[in-house]
Amino acid sequence: MKSPWKWLCENTTKPVFAAVIFLIGVVVWGGFNTAMEATNTLEFCVSCHEMKDNVYAEYVQTTHYSNRSGVRAICSDCHVPKEWGHKVIRKIRATNELFHWMIGSIDSKEKFEAKRLELAQTVWKEMKANGSHECKNCHSFDAMHWQKQNLRAMVTMQTAQLQDITCIECHKGIAHKLPDFYAHYATWTEQFNTQVAADPLSTDTVTTTAFKRLYSAPDAQSAKMLDVMPLTDFKVIGRDGEWLHLSLTAWDLNASAEIFKKEGRELEIGLLSDTALQAAQYDATYTDSETGEVWRKLTVEGWTTREHLSSDRKRVTGFVEKLWRTECNTCHNLPQPERYAAHDWLKPITAMREKSKLPNLQMTMILKYLQYGAKDMIEAN
Repeated sequence: MKSPWKWLCENTTKPVFAAVIFLIGVVVWGGFNTAMEATNTLEFCVSCHEMKDNVYAEYVQTTHYSNRSGVRAICSDCHVPKEWGHKVIRKIRATNELFHWMIGSIDSKEKFEAKRLELAQTVWKEMKANGSHECKNCHSFDAMHWQKQNLRAMVTMQTAQLQDITCIECHKGIAHKLPDFYAHYATWTEQFNTQVAADPLSTDTVTTTAFKRLYSAPDAQSAKMLDVMPLTDFKVIGRDGEWLHLSLTAWDLNASAEIFKKEGRELEIGLLSDTALQAAQYDATYTDSETGEVWRKLTVEGWTTREHLSSDRKRVTGFVEKLWRTECNTCHNLPQPERYAAHDWLKPITAMREKSKLPNLQMTMILKYLQYGAKDMIEAN
């Protein structure tokens, strides 16, 4: 018995054969395209309880679902490209989501909430990388009527257009609930503190991970030498059990108690006691020609316990950077630390202290992380 394909080749003319192949192609293409479009419907997207009970329940409370103009953006409008080639690629990548559906990665409320931040950050990263392309299928700078926006919105949107800031960098959480950042921060902080506590501190340099006080001897009842802020680097010059003898090089202004990373008021790192002012060794001076301020380079020593010290500065800055990028990037487009001078970072972080729920220690760590990475600090090094 001949196969249908062989029979068709032997018993039809070329025009008929071409017509049959064309019709088969139309059917195959139509079936494929119909199936792909079917997976773009809202009904398909929420057909599993993971989506229906979590993100869909949040979505129906937003303006993307119901609004005065009656325009509704469904899942595929925001998460699937319109262009056919990109759409196919997105569908192929979606097989990973089907795999996790089959193994039950988020098949309960508790599992979903535990992974919400990871899932959200994955989507935010994709949307930033593609310039929030799907957002711009509906929202266009060219179509915006600037005079109908309030002043703040107009300035912000025009700045975004000029600097090519993507929509998702400022508009997270408009269709779905934001993750519980502070629960994650608590977990990260606990893990970080555990790592710091386990650090053997065997290197000759250490970095503070909190506010620290140094004494004149390995005894908390001895004279206070100085108080320093987190992310301050010390040289280790001696040890006595749980106590470390540390040395710090810094600058003071006009013989005052405040000390700075370098000459200039840009980066304050601590406060000297009267005892330290007398014991410090001074080996350089600098007079500002414009202000007449006299800066003195000094070295001061002191003893402190091993708590809140790390021998791995990269671990410390990595933890702080993670906090900064997660907490601040929820609402703001984040520039690199070196975009501004150290002093310029003081004002925005001070303002955010009133709005953020991060404790004072972690806000100070973020400030110092940004200041140490500022352009004038990098140039000084």
